[in-house]
Amino acid sequence: MIESKGWNWKIVKDDKAEIWKKPSVESYYLLNRWNEQGKKHFLDLGCGLGRHSILFGKNGFDVSSFDISQEAINRTKEWAKEENLTFDYKVGDMLNLPYKNEQFNMSKKVNRNFKVGDEIYVVDHWGTSKGSAAFEAYAQIIQVNQEKQNFLAVLYGDTYQTYSFKDYGRLIFDTKRKASQIAYFLPKPTSIVWQIIGNRVYKKTVLGISSRYINGATDLVIKLNRGKEVSTKEMDSTIFMNEQDARRKIAK
Repeated sequence: MIESKGWNWKIVKDDKAEIWKKPSVESYYLLNRWNEQGKKHFLDLGCGLGRHSILFGKNGFDVSSFDISQEAINRTKEWAKEENLTFDYKVGDMLNLPYKNEQFNMSKKVNRNFKVGDEIYVVDHWGTSKGSAAFEAYAQIIQVNQEKQNFLAVLYGDTYQTYSFKDYGRLIFDTKRKASQIAYFLPKPTSIVWQIIGNRVYKKTVLGISSRYINGATDLVIKLNRGKEVSTKEMDSTIFMNEQDARRKIAK
């Protein structure tokens, strides 16, 4: 039987804690995506010192901070109090969560009703001097398939691409600002990312962002100098902007 163990946060003194209080770059991507999808509840599993609890709390989410370490919960609580934020706190093992099944909505249901003629913004890619990077692009829906839950849109006046309804809030947005924010937080050409494969972390160089037609819809992928392309869906799951976040993911 696997024994769950928590990080010893007592060894992380206040004067050395700043690096543990900085949100991961990927969390800003998820914050904007989930805001766009209308999500309001955030469960911070393995909250540590509370860096993501605080980020999401400051942006209007109802936050539940959960960690196996009482020290982690205590220090998250202290920081939240300094920020005038109120969270729900629980100490426990994530293998046996003390929450009701429907308390946190993890469904793929999309509340946006797409119609022919709708003007939207999507995250696409465009060439730069260093390689192809993510950019926002204006698009107009010209065909909707309710059965397949996708639509056909025209970009740049002459480029036709199919998008899945479920990518609303990830690749599809109602405003230019939201699409631009998501594009900004995706890896840039020549930047370094850290990829989890199995239980190891590998340093990779980003060659650029590209698009692929996957499962009947357009997806954005990250091209790496070694190994296979990966979907931008993998941000904060297997792809990270810094090594520490990747190694913390493995340690959980």
